Amino acid sequence: MVADKRSALIVACDNYQDPGLRMLRAPTRDAEALADVLRNPLIGGFEVRISVNEPAHVISERVEEFFADRGTEDLLLLHFSCHGVKDEGGELYFAAANTKLTRLGATGVAAAFVNHRMNRSRSRRIVLLLDCCYAGAFERGMAHRAGAGMNLADQLGGRGRAVITASSAMEYSFESGQLADTADIGPSVFTGALVNGLATGKADRNQDGLITLDELYDYVYAEVRATSPNQTPGKWVFGAEGELCIARRSRRLSEPPPLPVELSELIDSPLPSARAVAVRELEKLLHGRHLGRAEAAQQGLRKLADDDSHNVSTAAAAALQGDKSRPDLSLGPPIDEQPRSARIHARSARKFFRSRLGLLTIGAVVLACALMAAAAVVAIKPWEPDPTAVRSNPTTIVSGGDTTVSQNSTDSVPAEYVGTWAGVTSDQFGLSFDVRVTLRSGRVGEEVGTLSNTAQFLSRQHCESRLLLKSVSSTGLTLEDRLAENNPQCADTRSTVVLDHISEDSLEYKTTAATGEISGTLRRQ
Repeated sequence: MVADKRSALIVACDNYQDPGLRMLRAPTRDAEALADVLRNPLIGGFEVRISVNEPAHVISERVEEFFADRGTEDLLLLHFSCHGVKDEGGELYFAAANTKLTRLGATGVAAAFVNHRMNRSRSRRIVLLLDCCYAGAFERGMAHRAGAGMNLADQLGGRGRAVITASSAMEYSFESGQLADTADIGPSVFTGALVNGLATGKADRNQDGLITLDELYDYVYAEVRATSPNQTPGKWVFGAEGELCIARRSRRLSEPPPLPVELSELIDSPLPSARAVAVRELEKLLHGRHLGRAEAAQQGLRKLADDDSHNVSTAAAAALQGDKSRPDLSLGPPIDEQPRSARIHARSARKFFRSRLGLLTIGAVVLACALMAAAAVVAIKPWEPDPTAVRSNPTTIVSGGDTTVSQNSTDSVPAEYVGTWAGVTSDQFGLSFDVRVTLRSGRVGEEVGTLSNTAQFLSRQHCESRLLLKSVSSTGLTLEDRLAENNPQCADTRSTVVLDHISEDSLEYKTTAATGEISGTLRRQ
């Protein structure tokens, strides 16, 4: 959650001494239900206090205490479920158990007082929920006095707060000490929608596992309008800093959001190489912060865990188990590229290669994979070692050009490596990545630079890493790639990076991780 401390004060009143204030249906019961869902550690995690049918001076004291001695990042939620009335001067009051309509200044809780206490609070994250009915009031048997809408922004505005009301039209009229009867609109419609949206998780509109203030309002608005068409909730935001997260989704999604179309195409592709790419992308979503997409990714991986390609099914199963030692998703035997069945081939091919601009890149990747596999069948010949190549380590890239690296091993970054290098690299599937490496002087065991990596497919995911020097030899630098802290969208998987200085302006780049290898040439910037 985004706040240091989460506190809520719920004020409810449904029993009034003044006969001019009609009894409300069930604010007390609704307030208790709201308190339960807000204090639930799996949902709201708020520290909750409730004031039920108390006199105005007690409520005022509770409000002042609620806003006092707070931190700037504390999230404060104040909820009123009661009558809202205004005096002849247009000042808004919240009715307490002892409120007298003829003595609002002394017996009501003034909105101006609440606003003043909010302004005095150090917190810049305040949410005010008003479950008060103001619309449709007039004196029965007399001409309708069309009261102007209450200027909520003036009376309850201020820094760092949001106000949500049960009705956008604040038109309770006060005449001759009597409050006109209202239309049949109960406060429980509004609070009931709040409780239901939070308790069921239905207010999590984007299904990311968190319910923000905007999502909660959108849900409540739709529910209230569906139940009571003549009641329109309103929302005002006054300089709130950052996104206000009200609650978590505590229940699993009955139906997770759909995966990106391009990724679904890869999952259904007849080519194992394309489905292998899908495993890689699904694993990224699985470890992301968007819980809905993570559930969708889990379903996709379960499907691929039953794939008839051994490499694909093993990798998908390993991803589901969180196993980082998954197999290398190479193309495998050419026979594995054959369709699983003629029916699946026809269906997937129509879907995968249909004329859509968004799929051109993926189509090219799969086509390249297929051509590579075909070439492997036609042009297989025994491998013979290059007698001119010298390799002291089988995982080190062999340079094809003249090298300026000293033949004597050392424990620090050679001067010719220092600087910024960039270029386009690719993996074993032909997928491309923009790579940028910045190196500085340093010794083995020290942090000597940074690495940025941007995928050129699907969501163009960007990741930043820190580079730790592991060793220096005549064949290049070996570094450990450690994900930086500000990369929540990236899988925290350490990999080995090998850099070989092949010319004054060029480095050969290779990184090896559980998900495969990426290599290419970087140029000095």
